Amino acid sequence: MMKPIENRYTIALLSVIMVCLLVVPPAMADYIGDRSLTVYEHNTINGGVVFDTVMDGSKYTLLYSPPQEMTKPVLSQDMTAAIPAGATVKTARLYNYYTWSDSGNNTIAGDPAEAILTLSDGVNTWSTEVNNTVTNPDVAHYVDRKGQGYTSKKYDFPSGTLAWDVTDHVTGSGSFTATIENAKELTDSTNNWTLPNPGEYFCTYGFGLLVVYELNDGSRIEYWIAEGCEMLYASSYYGITPAMATTNTTFSDGVSCAASAELTTVLTASDKGEYTPPKNMVIFNDVEVGPSTADNKYAIGVNTFDVVNLLSGQNTVELQDRYDCETVCNVFLVVNKDKRDMVVKVDSDLHVLRADVQNLDHAGIRTSLLTKIDNAIAKNDLALDCIDAGDEACANTNLNICKSTMNAFISEVDAQSDIHIPVDTADALMSDASDIITDIDCAINTTI
Repeated sequence: MMKPIENRYTIALLSVIMVCLLVVPPAMADYIGDRSLTVYEHNTINGGVVFDTVMDGSKYTLLYSPPQEMTKPVLSQDMTAAIPAGATVKTARLYNYYTWSDSGNNTIAGDPAEAILTLSDGVNTWSTEVNNTVTNPDVAHYVDRKGQGYTSKKYDFPSGTLAWDVTDHVTGSGSFTATIENAKELTDSTNNWTLPNPGEYFCTYGFGLLVVYELNDGSRIEYWIAEGCEMLYASSYYGITPAMATTNTTFSDGVSCAASAELTTVLTASDKGEYTPPKNMVIFNDVEVGPSTADNKYAIGVNTFDVVNLLSGQNTVELQDRYDCETVCNVFLVVNKDKRDMVVKVDSDLHVLRADVQNLDHAGIRTSLLTKIDNAIAKNDLALDCIDAGDEACANTNLNICKSTMNAFISEVDAQSDIHIPVDTADALMSDASDIITDIDCAINTTI
């Protein structure tokens, strides 16, 4: 009975593409970066952040019920909150990403989607409704649209992100089922589902479940949750440049060093990974870190980038469309500020440097440099013992000795450059050692 939906949502998605390609005059386009994502939450905790969604496009659904189908279409998606035993949920957000909120007439602007959302843990079921007349304090509704300031006023159908606060319902690790249905649907006298106006529907890509958890012995992290809806489309034909089709969000009060830092982006209908060069780009602190890629045109694209070496006091992410046509929904930044984890990272990098030094041809220089690295590793190991004992002064003393040893390493390599060590090799060794010193300073300046 539901098989015809596949053809209908293909038509709907093609119509969305038509909006990008056919009806946007040069000077009036709203596919520019005109609304930064909202930073919903920023905090420092012991714990972690997890996000679950379906990324293969299997959940793309058209939420309306034409006369020939007497069953009400509902999208249902299983979600998992995978958090460690003993963890406490601090924040849980259930997202739904939709597009093509139709008016039933391509010359009349559509309204933002009206929907009924439910969440079930298998025992309990919770429900909430989003409409365009009464504000729901539990659900943030972010909307972007083409707008009606055009010569052609066709296909002004909004896209949106629904963000439901489900912290009271997701209280631990487990499986959940989320559903969404069109709240505009009515029942007739025979109790069959119909629509008040033909074509009054929207398409949904599916759900995403974000959970922030606290754990007493977990790593110390600082995190930012950004959410919204930003439609981007660069087009040379319509005079929209990639620079115009760029949105940015700044994560203020940031950190400049850490044990690790992961930037996660959530977009819909983004670059499929088939293009060279990519048709969109994620930029962190002015450095291109890669494109957002989705499995197919129906899918939610979730991509995670390692940005630990790009951190600064004010961390800014830009998402730029390069003739792709995409919608930006979420950006999450999670920075590991745990002192012990920082020292573990130093230990790992020291061992990598040691392996590189073992490749040097000159036996005497090789032995001398290995001795310095081994001394640094020993002091770094002592710093770890001190951290485990809760003795920060002891840890910093050993870290400072480790740092001095690495400075001596750099001096020796510099002195042997173009003598017993090739210049390119010496430069690489000194660069790696300098990065290790930066991480040591980071650890020293971080409290247990």
